[in-house]
Amino acid sequence: MKNVARLKDFNPSFFTCTYGAGGSTRGTTLDVVEKVKEVTGLPVASHLTCVGSTVDQLEDYLSEAKNRGVDYIVALRGDPPKGSEQFEAVEGGLRYANELVELIRSRFSDFGILVAGYPEVHQEATDAKTDLENLKRKVDAGADVVVTQLFYDNADFYRFRDDCVAAGITVPIVPGILPVTNFKQALRIAAMCKAAIPSRLSDAMN
Repeated sequence: MKNVARLKDFNPSFFTCTYGAGGSTRGTTLDVVEKVKEVTGLPVASHLTCVGSTVDQLEDYLSEAKNRGVDYIVALRGDPPKGSEQFEAVEGGLRYANELVELIRSRFSDFGILVAGYPEVHQEATDAKTDLENLKRKVDAGADVVVTQLFYDNADFYRFRDDCVAAGITVPIVPGILPVTNFKQALRIAAMCKAAIPSRLSDAMN
């Protein structure tokens, strides 16, 4: 809560909270966002992924989130579980983020919905065109806002934004930023999501 108070000084529009791989800390996320909303009075968002969950379990989480005053859901497919090379839906679960968006929009229409966009292309996408088509499906399914993966070259974001406009994506696009507080950590996280580190940044940090 000390960090929340410090962050509030920057006048955020809302707070969002993720959870551990495979949903391991999902219940704690609701505890966190509920407390943040109580302390700040600001809207809050909970991440939600399809990983390891049936539709019934996703609906249970969404119901609980609604009861706790969550305003937005960051709807994600999620990364493959640890030790897996590729994502596989559980029986009775969902395969894609656009399916999760459709579920939220049809059953829990009060939530605002945020989805992920990838300025440097999702690492599982065959090419940028296919990746953009996937994003368009999420927006057409009912997403309100696109939040991008982190990036360190603004040109990547501007190109992505222009491509979204050309593809007919008209919802707000929020640039995802990871401030560098530890360069080795930033390199590791950037490598995980295939985000490039410009030479001028690495030179400055080194």
